[in-house]
Amino acid sequence: TMSALSPVIIQASMRSSSASVQSVDDCSSIKLSNFGSMGSSVTVISGGFVAGLKAGKIYNTFPMMGDHWFPPGLLALEPFWRNFFDNMTTVQFDHRLLAITTFVLVVAYWFAARRAQLPARARPAVNALLHTAVLQVALGIATLLLAVPVVLGAAHQGVAMLLFTVALYLVHALRRV
Repeated sequence: TMSALSPVIIQASMRSSSASVQSVDDCSSIKLSNFGSMGSSVTVISGGFVAGLKAGKIYNTFPMMGDHWFPPGLLALEPFWRNFFDNMTTVQFDHRLLAITTFVLVVAYWFAARRAQLPARARPAVNALLHTAVLQVALGIATLLLAVPVVLGAAHQGVAMLLFTVALYLVHALRRV
């Protein structure tokens, strides 16, 4: 999980370096792209917990976890906070929730960016963000349904880093030159 923290460190430095720099036409675009790249960072970290606990080996159904939207044992550990780090059910549930939320935000951002006055260099980055997010979600669902074959698990982790990189590229493309 320590290697999963590196995106957060990179994100923090990108955010601080872009805090005083605004986009050419739309200040809210860089704020939204910063939020989106932070969302992908948190999702990557939660994926590190899923991999570390081998939580992908349980509940190999989608969208429900087994026969439940909220599976039994979701908050079974005491103290409460341990569930987010040690409970395989909670860790997988959190990763699913974060991944779906991040994906919905990426799709919404893509639609909003189509109407916004973005710099020309940002348009390919917005499209790449959507395409990479679609690939990541498809890989994540396939990995889960097939009970985490090593090839798909590695591809899912690799595309997570690609998605994070594309999000950082978008933040950069929105900055004033």
